[in-house]
Amino acid sequence: MALKLKNQPSSPAEEGPEEIPAEAEGRAPRINEKVDQKLTTFMADNPKATEYYRALVKDDPERAVRTIMLAKLNKYEDQMRLVEKQMPLVKQWVAHTPGMQEKIEAKIKDVNPIYREIAFVNEAMRAKARMDFSPSQAQRTALAA
Repeated sequence: MALKLKNQPSSPAEEGPEEIPAEAEGRAPRINEKVDQKLTTFMADNPKATEYYRALVKDDPERAVRTIMLAKLNKYEDQMRLVEKQMPLVKQWVAHTPGMQEKIEAKIKDVNPIYREIAFVNEAMRAKARMDFSPSQAQRTALAA
């Protein structure tokens, strides 16, 4: 999927003497064209919702931020409910796998503390999948059968 910078002109004819604020310089957002196209279609199919959010951003920016953050909070709570179900099994597997705790902790050391449990479970599951589906594991399974 190709990413392009949002503020890049698509042709030299579109370039103009546009003023860029100093703090925004060098931080142009990247856009995934496929996702952007899906979003454009979704917005066109839902004009009332699109207009509602445009007005919300314009008229009450603080409420717009809180609306966006509420969606993020709901997603985070959903992830944490899943992590709470998976964590006992993950902890048990990590305890029985020598050195795994240290490997996982090293990989997630830079993760925001609020997301550390989610990252721990995700990394443990990736590590287990790598071990379960490694060629050496397949050979051991074949020899045991």
